[in-house]
Amino acid sequence: MPRGQAPYNRNKPPADQSSTDWTVGFINNDGSAANDLKDVLNQTTMKDVTLSESLLTPGVQTTITIESANDLVSLPMKNLDLFYNKTMLIYAKRDVLRSDPQGNQKYEFSTAQRIYRLSDRKPKNYQVEQFSLHGCDPSLLQDVKTFVNDSWVCTTPSDITRRVMQCLDVGPDQYDIESSYPPRDFTSENLHPFQVIRKQAEAALAGSKDPSFVHFMTYQNRSHDDMPTHNFRSLTKMAEQTPEWEFNYSAKASNSANYSRPGDIMKYNSPCDFDLVSDLMNGYDENGNQKGSAIFRAIDETLAGIQGLLSGTSSVLPCGGVPDIVVDQAPLLGITGGCPTINSDSLIYRESRMALLDKDKIAMQITIPFNPQMNVGRTIDIMFYTKNGERNYGSGRYLITNLLHNLKSGGFGVTVMDCVSDTVAAGKVGNR
Repeated sequence: MPRGQAPYNRNKPPADQSSTDWTVGFINNDGSAANDLKDVLNQTTMKDVTLSESLLTPGVQTTITIESANDLVSLPMKNLDLFYNKTMLIYAKRDVLRSDPQGNQKYEFSTAQRIYRLSDRKPKNYQVEQFSLHGCDPSLLQDVKTFVNDSWVCTTPSDITRRVMQCLDVGPDQYDIESSYPPRDFTSENLHPFQVIRKQAEAALAGSKDPSFVHFMTYQNRSHDDMPTHNFRSLTKMAEQTPEWEFNYSAKASNSANYSRPGDIMKYNSPCDFDLVSDLMNGYDENGNQKGSAIFRAIDETLAGIQGLLSGTSSVLPCGGVPDIVVDQAPLLGITGGCPTINSDSLIYRESRMALLDKDKIAMQITIPFNPQMNVGRTIDIMFYTKNGERNYGSGRYLITNLLHNLKSGGFGVTVMDCVSDTVAAGKVGNR
């Protein structure tokens, strides 16, 4: 924990390497000790901490649940407004991860989050009340008070996103931006930075035809350093990554036995194993064969026809003419003064791609012992084995879409992950 912090609550677990030891502290935003919180923190207990990430959210969310003595007869009044705009410091470690056979070296976790809300204050009894403190990364607060008024000519969505990050006071080591296509003209008038980035995600293509970019945030960067990071990345590239970990499920083990083994799944459920309607919308036929999206088949045919015109091998474009997909054909025909743009019809395909992240399309939800190496946007292997050691139904590679760390008093901590199959890279639901 950083020096100079205010008095903090230490959660002391049993002397067991498999338990999770965590602490919470508070400082002022300039890094000085929050000494004014001393009386407020008197006779308080940190009950639990939740830390969440999602591919669908441009920020991380942190919540601390606190129980505080509030005897109006014998104790002075506690002014909870003193938490306003303070910084909460959270540190957690799980020593059993130091020697994990899968080679995981990250056994501890730390983050600093700005307190922006106090909620759910209610009495537990006549002497104790409970409330929650909510924290966020400072860049989320910067977004709310910042407007972007700028324009770009023939610039890729990734380059625009990189420029807008500067408006959030986010340095190059705090964002991870994947290259995208096509360059386009764009003007922002009184838009918040996150709104500008969302518009870039809606227009960005991975490679030449995959509209699956998302803007999300993680507590760590891709190297597992504890540095909150903004990500602008495509589902395709994320799903194609080497998996971080392999998790196994054994129905015979108890929760306590599972908890002592970092690679064990404590419990799981599978909301959606397959969805034919979603597959059809993403360019597959009833037999699971890839046919391609109708939108991008039209683009392919258009580009093929244009190439034929330029080479003199064809004078007739497919389907009776150029589909109205690439709005400005001039650059493709070698005419200067324009930039190719994809019209709003392509958003239909993007909606189909983004629908793969809906709650009812989640292929697997697993609960594992607290593991700080996990982040959304990473892949993992989930394995179910028969008694003969053969892979069972549901085994495969998955992309983490939502993640929740939950740390409870007494040293118990878990990580809950929603996952979609890595076939999301091809636009399919399920692991087939």
